[in-house]
Amino acid sequence: MALQIQKPNEPTRKGAYLDFMITGKNIDIIRSKQYKSPSDHDLIEWDFQVKNPQKQKPIKIPNIMTSKKITLEALKNSEENASSFLEQVQAQRLINHNSIMKLVRPHKKVSKLLNILLELDNPTKATQVVNEFWEKEWIETEEKRWSIESREAYDKLRRILKYHLFEKKDGGIINKLLS
Repeated sequence: MALQIQKPNEPTRKGAYLDFMITGKNIDIIRSKQYKSPSDHDLIEWDFQVKNPQKQKPIKIPNIMTSKKITLEALKNSEENASSFLEQVQAQRLINHNSIMKLVRPHKKVSKLLNILLELDNPTKATQVVNEFWEKEWIETEEKRWSIESREAYDKLRRILKYHLFEKKDGGIINKLLS
Protein backbone atom coordinates (compact mmCIF):
# COMPACT_ATOMS: atom_id res chain seq x y z
CA MET A 1 0.00 0.00 0.00
CA ALA A 2 3.05 2.26 0.26
CA LEU A 3 1.85 4.09 3.36
CA GLN A 4 4.32 6.34 5.15
CA ILE A 5 4.33 7.71 8.68
CA GLN A 6 5.07 11.43 8.70
CA LYS A 7 6.47 12.87 11.92
CA PRO A 8 6.69 16.58 12.76
CA ASN A 9 10.10 18.27 12.94
CA GLU A 10 10.07 18.50 16.75
CA PRO A 11 8.47 16.44 19.56
CA THR A 12 4.83 17.38 20.20
CA ARG A 13 4.59 16.54 23.91
CA LYS A 14 7.41 16.63 26.47
CA GLY A 15 10.10 15.25 24.18
CA ALA A 16 7.85 12.58 22.61
CA TYR A 17 6.50 12.30 19.08
CA LEU A 18 2.88 11.41 19.92
CA ASP A 19 1.29 13.10 16.91
CA PHE A 20 1.89 11.98 13.36
CA MET A 21 0.18 11.63 9.99
CA ILE A 22 -0.10 8.55 7.77
CA THR A 23 0.07 9.38 4.07
CA GLY A 24 -0.06 7.51 0.79
CA LYS A 25 2.70 7.41 -1.78
CA ASN A 26 1.27 10.31 -3.82
CA ILE A 27 1.37 12.78 -0.91
CA ASP A 28 4.56 14.73 -0.23
CA ILE A 29 5.04 16.75 2.95
CA ILE A 30 6.37 20.18 2.04
CA ARG A 31 6.52 21.67 5.54
CA SER A 32 5.27 21.13 9.07
CA LYS A 33 5.05 23.89 11.65
CA GLN A 34 4.23 23.58 15.34
CA TYR A 35 2.42 25.97 17.66
CA LYS A 36 1.86 25.87 21.40
CA SER A 37 -1.73 25.05 22.29
CA PRO A 38 -3.85 25.07 25.48
CA SER A 39 -3.73 21.26 25.58
CA ASP A 40 -0.68 19.21 26.50
CA HIS A 41 0.10 18.59 22.79
CA ASP A 42 1.50 21.06 20.30
CA LEU A 43 -0.66 22.07 17.37
CA ILE A 44 0.80 20.92 14.01
CA GLU A 45 0.21 22.67 10.71
CA TRP A 46 1.07 20.54 7.68
CA ASP A 47 1.60 21.76 4.13
CA PHE A 48 1.52 18.92 1.65
CA GLN A 49 1.29 18.33 -2.06
CA VAL A 50 -0.97 15.73 -3.64
CA LYS A 51 0.38 14.29 -6.88
CA ASN A 52 -1.98 13.28 -9.64
CA PRO A 53 -2.52 9.53 -9.83
CA GLN A 54 -0.51 7.70 -12.46
CA LYS A 55 -2.26 5.92 -15.29
CA GLN A 56 -2.19 2.21 -14.66
CA LYS A 57 0.04 0.33 -17.08
CA PRO A 58 -1.19 -2.78 -18.91
CA ILE A 59 -0.26 -6.00 -17.18
CA LYS A 60 1.39 -8.95 -18.93
CA ILE A 61 0.03 -12.35 -17.93
CA PRO A 62 0.66 -15.85 -19.30
CA ASN A 63 -1.55 -16.75 -22.24
CA ILE A 64 -3.43 -19.88 -21.18
CA MET A 65 -4.26 -20.94 -24.74
CA THR A 66 -0.60 -20.84 -25.81
CA SER A 67 0.42 -22.66 -22.63
CA LYS A 68 -2.05 -25.47 -23.32
CA LYS A 69 -0.88 -25.69 -26.94
CA ILE A 70 2.79 -25.88 -25.88
CA THR A 71 2.05 -28.57 -23.29
CA LEU A 72 0.01 -30.72 -25.69
CA GLU A 73 2.66 -30.46 -28.43
CA ALA A 74 5.40 -31.36 -25.94
CA LEU A 75 3.42 -34.38 -24.73
CA LYS A 76 2.83 -35.59 -28.30
CA ASN A 77 6.40 -35.12 -29.49
CA SER A 78 8.36 -36.22 -26.43
CA GLU A 79 9.65 -39.64 -25.60
CA GLU A 80 8.73 -41.34 -22.35
CA ASN A 81 11.07 -39.40 -20.04
CA ALA A 82 10.98 -36.03 -18.30
CA SER A 83 14.06 -34.57 -19.97
CA SER A 84 12.59 -35.18 -23.43
CA PHE A 85 9.36 -33.48 -22.36
CA LEU A 86 11.22 -30.45 -20.98
CA GLU A 87 13.28 -30.17 -24.17
CA GLN A 88 10.06 -30.19 -26.20
CA VAL A 89 8.53 -27.52 -23.95
CA GLN A 90 11.62 -25.34 -24.44
CA ALA A 91 11.51 -25.84 -28.21
CA GLN A 92 7.80 -24.95 -28.32
CA ARG A 93 8.42 -21.86 -26.18
CA LEU A 94 11.02 -20.65 -28.69
CA ILE A 95 8.61 -21.25 -31.58
CA ASN A 96 5.71 -19.47 -29.82
CA HIS A 97 7.74 -16.76 -28.05
CA ASN A 98 5.53 -13.92 -29.37
CA SER A 99 2.28 -15.33 -27.99
CA ILE A 100 3.40 -16.67 -24.60
CA MET A 101 2.31 -13.52 -22.76
CA LYS A 102 -0.71 -11.31 -23.36
CA LEU A 103 -1.51 -7.77 -22.30
CA VAL A 104 -4.44 -7.18 -19.98
CA ARG A 105 -5.71 -3.64 -19.62
CA PRO A 106 -7.77 -2.61 -16.62
CA HIS A 107 -11.49 -2.25 -17.26
CA LYS A 108 -12.74 1.30 -17.34
CA LYS A 109 -15.26 1.68 -14.55
CA VAL A 110 -18.28 3.78 -15.39
CA SER A 111 -20.73 4.50 -12.62
CA LYS A 112 -23.88 6.31 -13.65
CA LEU A 113 -25.00 6.52 -10.04
CA LEU A 114 -21.74 8.09 -8.86
CA ASN A 115 -21.93 10.72 -11.61
CA ILE A 116 -25.52 11.54 -10.62
CA LEU A 117 -24.54 11.84 -6.95
CA LEU A 118 -21.60 14.11 -7.77
CA GLU A 119 -23.92 16.48 -9.63
CA LEU A 120 -26.27 16.84 -6.64
CA ASP A 121 -26.60 20.31 -5.14
CA ASN A 122 -28.27 19.10 -1.96
CA PRO A 123 -26.52 16.10 -0.32
CA THR A 124 -29.57 15.37 1.85
CA LYS A 125 -31.32 14.06 -1.29
CA ALA A 126 -28.69 11.33 -1.77
CA THR A 127 -30.83 8.56 -0.26
CA GLN A 128 -33.79 9.53 -2.43
CA VAL A 129 -31.62 9.66 -5.58
CA VAL A 130 -30.07 6.25 -4.82
CA ASN A 131 -33.51 4.69 -4.24
CA GLU A 132 -34.90 6.18 -7.46
CA PHE A 133 -31.86 5.05 -9.45
CA TRP A 134 -32.08 1.46 -8.25
CA GLU A 135 -35.86 1.37 -8.62
CA LYS A 136 -35.46 2.43 -12.27
CA GLU A 137 -32.64 -0.09 -12.83
CA TRP A 138 -34.72 -2.87 -11.26
CA ILE A 139 -37.80 -2.09 -13.40
CA GLU A 140 -35.68 -2.07 -16.58
CA THR A 141 -34.05 -5.36 -15.60
CA GLU A 142 -37.39 -7.00 -14.85
CA GLU A 143 -38.79 -5.85 -18.20
CA LYS A 144 -35.77 -7.30 -20.02
CA ARG A 145 -35.94 -10.48 -17.96
CA TRP A 146 -39.27 -11.47 -19.52
CA SER A 147 -38.42 -10.31 -23.05
CA ILE A 148 -36.17 -11.47 -25.85
CA GLU A 149 -33.29 -9.63 -24.11
CA SER A 150 -33.40 -11.94 -21.07
CA ARG A 151 -29.74 -12.86 -21.41
CA GLU A 152 -28.74 -9.22 -20.84
CA ALA A 153 -30.98 -9.10 -17.78
CA TYR A 154 -29.50 -12.25 -16.26
CA ASP A 155 -25.95 -11.05 -17.01
CA LYS A 156 -26.77 -7.82 -15.20
CA LEU A 157 -28.28 -9.74 -12.27
CA ARG A 158 -25.18 -11.92 -12.10
CA ARG A 159 -22.91 -8.87 -12.18
CA ILE A 160 -24.83 -6.85 -9.59
CA LEU A 161 -26.30 -9.42 -7.24
CA LYS A 162 -24.00 -12.42 -7.52
CA TYR A 163 -27.13 -14.16 -8.79
CA HIS A 164 -25.15 -17.22 -9.85
CA LEU A 165 -24.40 -18.10 -6.21
CA PHE A 166 -27.22 -20.27 -4.89
CA GLU A 167 -26.83 -19.11 -1.28
CA LYS A 168 -27.05 -15.46 -2.31
CA LYS A 169 -30.22 -15.62 -4.44
CA ASP A 170 -32.68 -15.01 -1.64
CA GLY A 171 -30.72 -12.51 0.43
CA GLY A 172 -28.88 -10.65 -2.32
CA ILE A 173 -31.69 -8.46 -3.58
CA ILE A 174 -31.99 -5.07 -1.96
CA ASN A 175 -35.23 -3.24 -2.73
CA LYS A 176 -34.59 0.09 -1.03
CA LEU A 177 -32.15 1.73 1.31
CA LEU A 178 -33.35 2.09 4.85
CA SER A 179 -33.99 5.68 5.92
